[in-house]
Amino acid sequence: MKLQCLATALLLAALALTPVARAQYDAELAPVLSRLQTLSHATHSQAEWDQALQALDEIDAKAAAAGQLDLVVQSRAIKAMALADMKRDPRAALRVIEDTKQRYGNQKVPSMKRIFIQEADYYGRLGDEDGARRAIAEFRKNPNFDPEQYPVELYEGRDTPMLITRPAAGANDSISVTAMEVARERAQFAPGSLFPDFQWQDAEGHAHSIRSLQGQVVLVDFWHQNWTPWSRALAQLQRTYDSYHGRGFEIVGIALDRNETAARAFAGQHRMTWPLVYGETELPRQLRLFGEVSNFLVDRNGVIIARNVRGSDLAALLQKALSNH
Repeated sequence: MKLQCLATALLLAALALTPVARAQYDAELAPVLSRLQTLSHATHSQAEWDQALQALDEIDAKAAAAGQLDLVVQSRAIKAMALADMKRDPRAALRVIEDTKQRYGNQKVPSMKRIFIQEADYYGRLGDEDGARRAIAEFRKNPNFDPEQYPVELYEGRDTPMLITRPAAGANDSISVTAMEVARERAQFAPGSLFPDFQWQDAEGHAHSIRSLQGQVVLVDFWHQNWTPWSRALAQLQRTYDSYHGRGFEIVGIALDRNETAARAFAGQHRMTWPLVYGETELPRQLRLFGEVSNFLVDRNGVIIARNVRGSDLAALLQKALSNH
């Protein structure tokens, strides 16, 4: 399976289900998850969101009554994901996580490791490195801790393999803890943090840097032409750029495709007229991006406003950031 980011690779490997658990998941949870994903793609009423989340609570109660604790924990993990990823409320997600840990954390329930991974992830998004560190320490003492040696094979985009070498791997390694460590390190670049400066040269050989763009609101966009969600949003990103560029909005596009020729050709064909950077490897490494598409919206003072924002969410944040002058 070709995976585009380290966090995704580790999470999927950590959450691998048995055939029985997968069948149970598909029968009970997959329809609700599909509904939540539908809701996330358009504007829906609070009542519709409440109905979808209520369906998860009903599965939770039914599974708890039947003693199916793994299904209970899976439903709660999906609820936390919906709150954090779809409603953009990681603090509400953390409340679900904490309640789940208090109820089931000391029992041997395979899906509990997902709860701990999500906890570290949400603390990372909030910029709380200590919170992520506490989650890791707690998980190491938990009966669901999963120490084992493991291989990781990743892919940049869809074609280029990227092998993660672990020469010091030992018997106490945990794929779940590795995913949690990625979240902990990302906390250093959560909203409210200063975006690191970096320099690049344009096609004419002129030097530029993020610091030289202070005074503008900047979207640092890590892109790859073969990542479908990014390419689908490209036309809307172009419209957003055209609408707000004259008001002080800039995009710096950092190509993650190792084939620079192909990336340049794609950018030219698709009217990507903002500054583009090719061959940059240190900044993605510093930000803990492993071949994955991501973006950072940075305010006029170089402070991160948000991560991974697109579409109407980006436009709303731009209106607010550009009005604060």
